[in-house]
Amino acid sequence: MTKRLISIMFFILMLFVLGGCEKETLEQAKTQAIQDLSSYVNLADYPENTQPLIQAIIDDATDDINETDTKDNINQIVSDAKTKIQKFLTKKALAEYQNHAIGVLNQYIESKIYSHDNQELVTDILKSYIALIIKANTAQAIETLVTEFKNEVDQIPQIIDEMNDVIIINDDYQAVKGEILTHASNQKMLFVDYVGYLPYTSNTKVFQWVNGSLEEKSIDDLYLGMKNLYFYINRNTSQIDYIVINGDIKHDAIKVFINRSTSIAGDNDRYHASITLTSSGGMLIRSGNAKETEKIDAFSSIAIHNEQGKVTVYQSGLKKLEAEMVIVEPITDKITVTSISRSQGTPSYYGRFEITCVNGSLQLVNNVNLEDYLKTVVPSEMPTSWNLEALKAQAICARTYALADMLNQRYSANGYHVDDSVMSQVYNNAGENARSNQAILETQGLVMQYNGNVISAVFFSTGSAATGLPGDAWFEGTNPKPDNTGPYHSTLFALDENGNPLTFDITDESSMLAFYKRIKVDSYDMDSPYQRWHYSDSKAGITSQLKNNLPSRYFAKPDQVLTKVGDMFESKPIPSDIGTVTNLLPVSRGEGGLITCLEIVTTKYTFRVYGEYNIRMLFRSLTIGTAKGTDTKYSNRSFSFLPSAYFACEIVGDTIHLYGGGYGHGTGMSQYGANNMANRGKTSADILTFYYNNFEFVDWVKATEPTINVKEVFNQFPN
Repeated sequence: MTKRLISIMFFILMLFVLGGCEKETLEQAKTQAIQDLSSYVNLADYPENTQPLIQAIIDDATDDINETDTKDNINQIVSDAKTKIQKFLTKKALAEYQNHAIGVLNQYIESKIYSHDNQELVTDILKSYIALIIKANTAQAIETLVTEFKNEVDQIPQIIDEMNDVIIINDDYQAVKGEILTHASNQKMLFVDYVGYLPYTSNTKVFQWVNGSLEEKSIDDLYLGMKNLYFYINRNTSQIDYIVINGDIKHDAIKVFINRSTSIAGDNDRYHASITLTSSGGMLIRSGNAKETEKIDAFSSIAIHNEQGKVTVYQSGLKKLEAEMVIVEPITDKITVTSISRSQGTPSYYGRFEITCVNGSLQLVNNVNLEDYLKTVVPSEMPTSWNLEALKAQAICARTYALADMLNQRYSANGYHVDDSVMSQVYNNAGENARSNQAILETQGLVMQYNGNVISAVFFSTGSAATGLPGDAWFEGTNPKPDNTGPYHSTLFALDENGNPLTFDITDESSMLAFYKRIKVDSYDMDSPYQRWHYSDSKAGITSQLKNNLPSRYFAKPDQVLTKVGDMFESKPIPSDIGTVTNLLPVSRGEGGLITCLEIVTTKYTFRVYGEYNIRMLFRSLTIGTAKGTDTKYSNRSFSFLPSAYFACEIVGDTIHLYGGGYGHGTGMSQYGANNMANRGKTSADILTFYYNNFEFVDWVKATEPTINVKEVFNQFPN
């Protein structure tokens, strides 16, 4: 045997020996790790309800150790298990932590003064949280319970003998004047400016003081922002027994939710991690339940944070204020929000700000005079270079629309009337402008009413040569309601090139396709580049769009995105593999041609999508050909989503074509149409009477507040 062969055999032998040693070493490491974990704690030192949890951690780690094949993994498994076990407290440590937490709870309510009934309520809450703390087995769980207790107790009103400007009626009642900042009707709770939370009951009476006498009203007649309110509070229960509206119910302040960022698609980043404010005229800050203010000098900044559920204000690193709601008011100029940006840059606002905590973030609400609000709504919604009469029509629409939202009260529990994005009206995206301010001033206070109520003065960019009805554009579920907003909307049709009214059959898709393929249309929208549009993509491209966007629409509106199961359509999650799209079929349309239900047929499924916004959002980040009513061909433009749901489908080979018209929901006043009408000599009144029916112009006057003797009014309350 040669020396070379002997060397090779020796090398192989060593490999086997070393491999066996390594294996033996790994097994020894596993055994040692399991012994280490087993002896790491003495289960008897821990509460009985904790012992099974710790044992489960040890057992799981043991299984993981036995299955692993490297020493590094063993060390990591042991380390992770010990970290989990360390979260549990021994009997002694837990008892100390529980006793400390219970002491914190008692101390928290020690200085608070409650009515007899509320004191009993707080005592019951205290007992329930003490019981929960005794059952808790980790420091984190106990800390969470302490925080929850404080938040719950903070909702219980205290005796209000020290409220600002209290009027003592007698031993049982006192009254205070204030503005409603939030109204949680499900909890029967008002947050009143300068006062704080005040509860009411189903027996609370509401009256209006008019011409020296009381007229009975209801809680539903109260709106956020009303300043002419008197609250009569039972001193024994701390609850509101009577509310008096002094004079007119009308009010002129609107509360606007300010998004952190906005988008044309409505995909808003709503809440703020922090807020920074400054003003060239200085600011005053205070708690929402107090009158005492602190001055912030001109050009100085304040930083606002959510700290453990409280709004906390800092200036130059020093804490200035902590409260459930913080009010920031300007002294002589607008307030600039330097922590956000809009198209105009860094926005400044009239009015004051009301800041509260929401889910670990901050909510920013601008409380502003309605006419000042319009100063940055009108230029944000319509180019200020357009005809003044069109701007005046826009101002009246915007004022009416805002007022309808104010009276609707859908966001009153959250403390605001409207959103600053396309979800309501775009606000302060563009700065105020002299021409739009002129339009607002010349129409000051004017709104449109039908039968004593403000109308639904919706508007949109461009018509498709036929307008629609609100109930076709906005409905819940699968049933459009074209007449749900009153008799002041109707379908309007444009003319063809020969001056004849254009017609189509909404039950015949070939008729709809011919209508939308026609570029030359004589309408007030003919100068808009969006009067006609054309989008096309391969079936694979359309499939990719729908694969990405169908799930998000289902998540947003599960009752309007349905999947065919047997002979029925059901609301169910969208599968990851939807198949390949073979056809798009409008199932139903509104009177003006708006698709209210679109059927999507693939090689695997059939889906139905209801609602114009859902349908438009199925297609995102698009290049679309658009054309004016005088053009002969399309020019490409970029869109975030489909311009409208006024379209028809055509399949040619492997390509799906969508031919459509207009930009927006197509209901109410067309903005391009309004400008074209104004350029043809029409007044704002002409424009509005063309797009809306059966309404009258009304001057929405500022509420008048007569002199009132609060004690004498109390004596007139019925027994």
